[in-house]
Amino acid sequence: MGASGDRGRGGALRATVARDDLRGAALGAAAGLAWIGALRVWMALLAGSESTVTWRTGPFVLLPGAIVGAAHGLGASRRSHRELVPMAVRWSPIAFAAPLLLPGAMPKLLHSGIGSGALMPLTAMAVSGAVLRPAFAHDRPRVRQGAAVVAALAIVGGMVGGATTRALAQPLRGALVGLLGTSLLVLAGVAAPLAYDRAVVTPR
Repeated sequence: MGASGDRGRGGALRATVARDDLRGAALGAAAGLAWIGALRVWMALLAGSESTVTWRTGPFVLLPGAIVGAAHGLGASRRSHRELVPMAVRWSPIAFAAPLLLPGAMPKLLHSGIGSGALMPLTAMAVSGAVLRPAFAHDRPRVRQGAAVVAALAIVGGMVGGATTRALAQPLRGALVGLLGTSLLVLAGVAAPLAYDRAVVTPR
């Protein structure tokens, strides 16, 4: 009777985890789609009339955002149950580099820098995830403080960079657009640690 009861509880727990995983992935996909859409708008504001929306925008820009969001939503669900986060979640930001798979994208990136925007969220999430992952930052308050300073400097730099962009002649508008872009990257960095397992605190 005890064994069957344990199996029943185990099955119920697995069903709960699976349900929460599905919910987390769905919410994460929606959040990721909204985030990448906002980032696409920011890039369009910087590029001006040179920015266009084509059939490639969906599979090479919006879809990667939804995939990364779904992966991190799954990671958040696993962390809430103190389960292991799949390694695929950690590698999911690579999907942001999908635009570089388009024909001619790599030569443009190497010669003129066009397409470097695809690497910005990938870099932000990779660095933030590595530095702020719970197992690394738990006993390192200076790391957290340093990350806060970097984030603050990034916001200021984004405001200045946006204000000096040729497509944004108005300083105030440029500063706001720069703040928008930097805020999106900071948000991506904050979400990055969701790809890592929760830290195990050992009593001292």
